[in-house]
Amino acid sequence: MIREIVLETVDSTNTEAMRRIAAGETGPLWVRAVRQSAGKGRDGRRWVSEAGNFYGSLIMPVTVPRQAVSQLSLVVGIAVHDAIADAAGSIDGLRLKWPNDVLAAAGKLAGILAESTMLADGRLIVVMGIGINLVPPPTDIGRPVASLATAGIVAGHTVLPAALVAPLGHWLRHWIGLWSQGDDFHVVKQAWLDRAGTPGEALSVNTGTGVLAGTYQGLDDDGALLMQLPDGAVRRVTFGDVRLASEG
Repeated sequence: MIREIVLETVDSTNTEAMRRIAAGETGPLWVRAVRQSAGKGRDGRRWVSEAGNFYGSLIMPVTVPRQAVSQLSLVVGIAVHDAIADAAGSIDGLRLKWPNDVLAAAGKLAGILAESTMLADGRLIVVMGIGINLVPPPTDIGRPVASLATAGIVAGHTVLPAALVAPLGHWLRHWIGLWSQGDDFHVVKQAWLDRAGTPGEALSVNTGTGVLAGTYQGLDDDGALLMQLPDGAVRRVTFGDVRLASEG
């Protein structure tokens, strides 16, 4: 069993995890919260943090080349997908979206924020922040959202935050082990593709300097997104906010 602490309220479980690492914690340790007052999303976006949802960050030491750390969001995404399926059963449209979202019925069900820090002795510690909507989410965040309460689960099947700790721990250990410190990313890549969309799906990517429109063409061998532009060229995308046509 992975050690766990549960806080009533914290600014962000990732921020709290980093504070604990600075104080000497090296994990494995779950930092969970009932509520977050300043939840963190990708690119500094605020993650809406209502009570009743899962908010947790797993502190874990890893031995992996620094250049492979960017693959960790994909590894964690697969684990979160499989843990949700374990805990909740059949869910309409459960799938992955590059680089760090889990969708259900075309709405965002879960988000992932993987961060890392290097200790003075050279050890790399990663913090895998995971937020999963279990209760009906707010509808004013600018894009479709979903929750386990509304995503087509068998009636009466309620999932509590604590019920996700064991399956998340199991699948994180499983997929990080198969990743094999980045040496076997091809295994992770295929598993991710199996849980994602179909090549040819329309999407756009906000790169921060402009918006690219095209179609999804999978991943390259490093985990970057491949998209085909209207002129037929295939673009390798390593950073950006992806929006699928199905998200509106």
